[in-house]
Amino acid sequence: MVTAFVTIQVENFLAWKKLFSENEDLRKGLNIKIIDVYLLVSDVEIVTIIAEVESKEQFDYYYFNDPTIKNILNNYCYKVKPIVEYYNKID
Repeated sequence: MVTAFVTIQVENFLAWKKLFSENEDLRKGLNIKIIDVYLLVSDVEIVTIIAEVESKEQFDYYYFNDPTIKNILNNYCYKVKPIVEYYNKID
């Protein structure tokens, strides 16, 4: 497992939040566990999601290549390309 930090700028937070909530079952099916979601204090269109994922490759496929997710995110959510960073937990 790795931890993914995903920062996005959304067109419309309420529309994004609705889509995000509707895709919870899909994420669970791919073993993507959302740890937290944050909004930037100075700009509520900037969202950072922290998630535990199986691997960088698995999450990259889901987030950037899965046709359904890619279409939804590109057409309804993003103003700019998301920033995705991966971290290994240190015990």
